[in-house]
Amino acid sequence: MNTSAYVAGHGWLYRFDPRAKILLMVLLCVFFFLPITLTGLALTVLLVVVVGWRNTGGKNIARVFLSIAPMLLFMLLFSPFNVRSGQSLWSVRSLTIITVEGALQALRLACRFIGITYVCTLLFATTVMGEIMLALRFWRLPYKAALVVTLSFTYIPFIAESFSQISESHRLRESAREERKNYA
Repeated sequence: MNTSAYVAGHGWLYRFDPRAKILLMVLLCVFFFLPITLTGLALTVLLVVVVGWRNTGGKNIARVFLSIAPMLLFMLLFSPFNVRSGQSLWSVRSLTIITVEGALQALRLACRFIGITYVCTLLFATTVMGEIMLALRFWRLPYKAALVVTLSFTYIPFIAESFSQISESHRLRESAREERKNYA
C-alpha cells in the first residue's frame, strides 16, 4: 500500500524547511489569483513545472499532468463558451461560438489550475508527511486539523492507485474472457 505522495530524491527543494515550503505554497497559490498578465502567469507555471522536473523528475511531472488532464480537457472545452462579448474567434453564420476573450480566459484558468496543482504536489512530493504535520502545527493549525490534512493527503493517492489497479484487473479479465471465447 502506497500511503505517501513523497517521492524520494536529492534535489535542492528537498533540503528546504517544511515551514518555508508551506508558506511559499500558500503565497504562490495566492499569486496565481492576482491580476497579472497571461504571459506572466504562464511563465510562472512554466517555472514551477521546471522546478518540479529538476527535483522530482520527469516521471512524477508526467504522472501529475496525466491525473489532471481530464479536468483540463473539460475546462478548455467548455469555459470559452461562457464569454460571449468581444472579438469572434469562431462563429457559425451569425452565432458566435468562441470569442478571443473566452479563449484567453480559458487559458488563464488552465494556467491557474496547473500552477496550483503543481505547487501543492511539489510540497507533498518533496516533504515527508510527518514533517508536514509538524510544520502545520508550527503555523498554529490545531492538531486535529493538521491530522485531517495529513491523513487526507496520505490516503487520496492510495485510493486513486487502488482504483487504477482495480480498473486494470477488470480490463485484463475481460481480455482473458475474450480469448476463451475465441478458442471455443
